Amino acid sequence: EKNALVTTGPFARVRHPIYALQVVMLAGALCLLPTVCSLVLLAFHLACVWLKAADEEAYLLTIHSLLFPIEVTVIAFAIRDIFSGGFMTGDKLWGAACIYLMIGISFGSLFDLITIVKPGALGAYIELGLPNYSECVTYSFCVLGGVDSGLEPTRLLRNISTIEAVWGNIYGMLIIGRLLGLPREENSGKAEG
Repeated sequence: EKNALVTTGPFARVRHPIYALQVVMLAGALCLLPTVCSLVLLAFHLACVWLKAADEEAYLLTIHSLLFPIEVTVIAFAIRDIFSGGFMTGDKLWGAACIYLMIGISFGSLFDLITIVKPGALGAYIELGLPNYSECVTYSFCVLGGVDSGLEPTRLLRNISTIEAVWGNIYGMLIIGRLLGLPREENSGKAEG
């Protein structure tokens, strides 16, 4: 069962809902049992949560800083392979489709990288990690497909989305022109014989 993403009230600004809940629970325990031990436990937990959240964000930032350039490199080599050779083959058609999907995934990674650096850039505050990455990839495919995502991203993401949409359309036109202009491999043998 899919639950709606809550982006209003206190969840409009919470980057780590699970950690926030843990802090609220310990603050409640401090209110129920106002001792020095409870206060020290809350302070220690706050420090651990802050360090853990910063560590997770640094990890995600590092992973996505490396992931996006790798994806773009794979796309570049794949495009080079599709445009090389003199025949249209089934492999080239499937490769072209895979590249189109990789374009959506790589822009999703770029959007995820931006939302790690600037939370809420997508127009909603989503827990970092897989939930945020999934939403960024979904948004990217909405852009490629010309579908309204229902999100209101920042100007930076809208500008990058425009670049993605234009690139996706240009890629589609280039691939169609290139692949349809190539002779089929099975027809070339008949022409020579």
